[in-house]
Amino acid sequence: MRTYALVIAAALSLPVCGAAQPRPRIVTPTPAPSAAVAIQRARELVERGRGAEALALVDALPLRLRRADGVPATRAIALFSTLPVRLEPGGVRAMAPSAQRDLEAVVRALGPWVTAHDDDGLAAVTLGRSRLARNELDDAAEALALATAARPRDATAWNDRAMVLVALRRLEDAERSLDEATQLAPRDAEPWSNLGAVRLARGAHARAAEAFRQAIECAPIEARHHSDLGSALLAGGDLVGATAAFERATALDPTNGVVLANLGYALAHANRLADARLVLQRATERAPRSVTAWSNLAMVLLRMGDRDAAREALERARALDPNDPRTRAGLEALQTPPPPAR
Repeated sequence: MRTYALVIAAALSLPVCGAAQPRPRIVTPTPAPSAAVAIQRARELVERGRGAEALALVDALPLRLRRADGVPATRAIALFSTLPVRLEPGGVRAMAPSAQRDLEAVVRALGPWVTAHDDDGLAAVTLGRSRLARNELDDAAEALALATAARPRDATAWNDRAMVLVALRRLEDAERSLDEATQLAPRDAEPWSNLGAVRLARGAHARAAEAFRQAIECAPIEARHHSDLGSALLAGGDLVGATAAFERATALDPTNGVVLANLGYALAHANRLADARLVLQRATERAPRSVTAWSNLAMVLLRMGDRDAAREALERARALDPNDPRTRAGLEALQTPPPPAR
């Protein structure tokens, strides 16, 4: 916030004859930094998470310096760091129109700059993230490949590149990128978690569980890492271990609908239907728009013989996603009359 000082002039009085008059104070204005200095300072601020200060620094430059080589690109980097961007394909859709226009301006400024200066790693990372949010996946992958070449010790650049490669279904390349990220930042849970997810998608259940355990070691109170470990163990056939992991996740975050849905699914597989029903009912309360929670609840209700309640849950799931295959299969199963009671 800019503050303004209120200056109150002293009452004028006639000078005493012969008295020495005070000399006026000469204030020398602080010169504006050169373009090179401004670029360096602004980028350092961005790297320290102080993007708003970086943007203000660049915008305070004289017009001739704001047009100097490298300054518009640096301003775009600073501007991006202030935007509420969801780093996922199409994340721009969740942004306000003004922020969408700012993101477009970032891409316009950085696209030609990165083409001409492919050794500018920070600009390439920013361009890649911007294009990921705009769902320009091939261009995002190209920009982030330049970023990792320019900044090979930057774990974040390798992690971001992997996110784009996953969206492009290039899972093998994504795993290699995340291997680099975990080696560079072994105490950061995020690359380990992403590596586990990629390995799980590739069917490497045991290696996925190893990565999720590393994520848990880095962030032991993060519920989603325990839940992810449970998913890997369940996929690998370890029902007991999966249930225990989901229970730990639920203990850490008892209001998380996704975690509750996973625990309910594992309990159903263990034939603990009454417990599964209670947990899945809580899941639908906490995550009422989760198709998985509603369809899992319906399957449990169907196995317990409550066909009316199962149909109601499946209808809720179908309203959320008419094309969900599990929901369609469940509704088709309800068309078959129940076996006669013995």
